[in-house]
Amino acid sequence: MPRSTGFKQSAADATDHQAVLVARLTSALLRYPADASLAALVDEMRTRSRLFDTLWRTPRPVAAYESSAVLVHPDGRSVTLVGSLLAIPGDDLAALMLTAAPGSADAARLAEIVDGEPAIIKVGRSGPG
Repeated sequence: MPRSTGFKQSAADATDHQAVLVARLTSALLRYPADASLAALVDEMRTRSRLFDTLWRTPRPVAAYESSAVLVHPDGRSVTLVGSLLAIPGDDLAALMLTAAPGSADAARLAEIVDGEPAIIKVGRSGPG
C-alpha cells in the first residue's frame, strides 16, 4: 500500500507556526469585531485547546515568519524545505513559500518530486473569500 506524504517540523518550529496562526486570527478578529462566527471559533478553540488559549492570552508580535520542515514523499525519501510566510498587512491574503537551498541535495530531490520543473501549487479555493 502506498504511503502518504508527511510533513515534520521541530517542536520549536511547530510552536512558532502555531503562534503565527493565532496572531493572524487575532488580527482578523480585530478587523471584523462583529463577525459572530469568528468569535465563536475563537471561543471554541480556547475551550478545546490549552495551547491555543495560552497563545491567545500571551500573543507574540509577528512581523515575519520562517521555519524549516521535512517533507516525506510517499516513496519514503525526504526533502528539507524552508518555509516563509508572506502576508499582506491589513489583508486576509497570505502565501507560504517552501524552498530548498539552491544547489543542495534537497533542491535536487525537490526537482525530482516536481518532475524537474519549478512548481507553484495552489492550496485553498480561488476567488473572493
